[in-house]
Amino acid sequence: DVLDDLHHRGYAILNSLVENDLSKSIEDLRPEIAPNFRLIPREQWVADRELFLINSEGLPTKKLESIIGFTNTFGADLIIVETASRIAPIDENDNSMGARLVGCLEEIRDKTGATVLVIDHSSKSTRGAKSDLLGQNSLRGASSKLDNARWGLLFETQKSEGGKDILQISNSKSFRCRRADPFKVTVEYPRFSLVKEDEKKDLGVFDRVIEFIRENPGCRSCEIEEGIKGKTTVLRQAVKDAQEEGAVKVIKEGTSKRFYVVE
Repeated sequence: DVLDDLHHRGYAILNSLVENDLSKSIEDLRPEIAPNFRLIPREQWVADRELFLINSEGLPTKKLESIIGFTNTFGADLIIVETASRIAPIDENDNSMGARLVGCLEEIRDKTGATVLVIDHSSKSTRGAKSDLLGQNSLRGASSKLDNARWGLLFETQKSEGGKDILQISNSKSFRCRRADPFKVTVEYPRFSLVKEDEKKDLGVFDRVIEFIRENPGCRSCEIEEGIKGKTTVLRQAVKDAQEEGAVKVIKEGTSKRFYVVE
């Protein structure tokens, strides 16, 4: 966004912070935030006439080194990119291009030590979906973007029966650890409140597999299929996905493979 828009948005954020902590004023917050925060407005982003981090062929542009240099000068620990479609003029459905984009972002991470958080759009299939659909399919376009990422978080707005705005937050990808359970918060700007649900969640296949293995450590694949019930191919794929994501480990005991949850 342009500088004026960012100025007004930043002022609104400061006001909301003050509302949440009435012991501080905007003047108190500014010196705490200023040394630790940098915004690159559109005017600065386009100054070198290079709009993208990679070009249409998936190759890095001079903007990549520019961002790396800026980050190292500032010493940032976190880089937020908004949005993915604005930094790469590629076919969003092309898996090879999606992988190249993530590779470019990993280069920024490797050369700066900063975590790179990219905001992207969700796919239509995730809207109102159960938790087993909140993984690979949660991003619009190429699945390789999330496949190659280390971590993913999905935000979905909903309406409660009482008419309040509800935000569901789901951990769509975790690298080498179990995905966190989805949770909901009510949105009463600028405050968020956790929604307490009494009923047991309707878990998807992936999460049911994790839950079963946690409750039955050392179980075999046949016991998982017998205990959960469902289409065998779907269950086996869920077990495979759990292993690939590092949520489940397999220990071979004799001729049997035993499954355990990685806590």
